[in-house]
Amino acid sequence: MNSKPHVFAVDDDALVLKSLCALLGTHGFDVTGFNSAEMFLDSADLGAIGCVITDLRMPGMNGEQLQAHLADIGSSLAVVVVTGHADEPTAMELIGNGAVTVLDKPYTCADLLSAVESAIHQSQMRQSRKPDRPGCQPMPGRADG
Repeated sequence: MNSKPHVFAVDDDALVLKSLCALLGTHGFDVTGFNSAEMFLDSADLGAIGCVITDLRMPGMNGEQLQAHLADIGSSLAVVVVTGHADEPTAMELIGNGAVTVLDKPYTCADLLSAVESAIHQSQMRQSRKPDRPGCQPMPGRADG
């Protein structure tokens, strides 16, 4: 597993995806783009430290379903949802289910970069709390570890 944070962008709109990847790349992020949630799940390192920027509405698995799947498998990747279609209750539900934030399209560069930084920090915190790290297992026969 690579310890350097990575940004995964997931959007079915090829122009939006290309623009998003270019923007993040020019700001020094390692970024990989995917045209669908299914392609992302098939190809990405789900154990990586970093974040997923996903569109809410996509054919097939949507952004909300992708977020739920990552939570179900215990991925450390934090999720930023971008959408042109969220109302306040939907945004609150997404955040309540673990999204770092929901950005309404069109969003500013500053808002996106801030969300990515927050998501990466959250991912690093999640990874550091995982019990499978060396040195975090209690010794056999000892309850105090």
